[in-house]
Amino acid sequence: MKTLLITLTILLPLFCNAQKVDLVQKAAEIKAEGMKLFYSEKASWISSDIFQAYYNYEIPQNFGGYFSYPDDTSVRSVYYSNDSTPTILLEFIFDKEFNEENILVSDVNRAFNDQEIDLYNMRNALYDYLRSDTSQVLYYQNVNFNHVYLNDELGRRIYMMMGVTEPNTVPLGNDYLLQMNDKYQITHTERIHQTYFPVKHESQLNDSVKGSIHTHIPGKDPFISPTDICISKLYAPITEWMSLVVVSEMYTSIWHDNKTLVIVPRKQK
Repeated sequence: MKTLLITLTILLPLFCNAQKVDLVQKAAEIKAEGMKLFYSEKASWISSDIFQAYYNYEIPQNFGGYFSYPDDTSVRSVYYSNDSTPTILLEFIFDKEFNEENILVSDVNRAFNDQEIDLYNMRNALYDYLRSDTSQVLYYQNVNFNHVYLNDELGRRIYMMMGVTEPNTVPLGNDYLLQMNDKYQITHTERIHQTYFPVKHESQLNDSVKGSIHTHIPGKDPFISPTDICISKLYAPITEWMSLVVVSEMYTSIWHDNKTLVIVPRKQK
């Protein structure tokens, strides 16, 4: 029998009036944002392994950092120098299915393009912000933060999601959304999930577990979050979880087969 793993109750800010929501449109918006996060994180996962192997696991002294970003047809990861005017040391281009045979790697030293300059400035502004005010985020042992930088029709924003160093663990919760203006100033910090709950899988659990479920309490965000979708899709090949369900007082969000999001209203008493 296939079972679901019950995880945690998550507290989220309310951002919509349930009486006026187009649930099909809402699901499409959440999925689109979640996929942007997934593309970036997946590219970073793969490229970081290749980057280390390329340099024989000895990080070059002039390495400054990296970030990943999707465009219309592909996903790019760029690893840049720590020069006063950084240049690209190594670049990876993936298709959006992340087919290994289609990965392009370039070690041609080049300047940032306009989009990369913008994302680089966002990254620097984030690190300055976190160094200047350590109260904005919570840190836990054996985890670190992965960052996704986005700038599109929805504006500049940065997602911070937990990454784990412990094996057989899915990092749920304690994720953040930071809004940024045109001057690269953080204008709003939102803790998307109030709780961090590392979920064990595979060797720690019965292999009949095929998904997870958590609840959003009344008065908080009634829908699944983009970070939920990203984490679920990232770890699906490892956990073999096929679904993620988020239940609130008014809605049930069902992320199924790691590709379909359906939001349905719950029957009100």
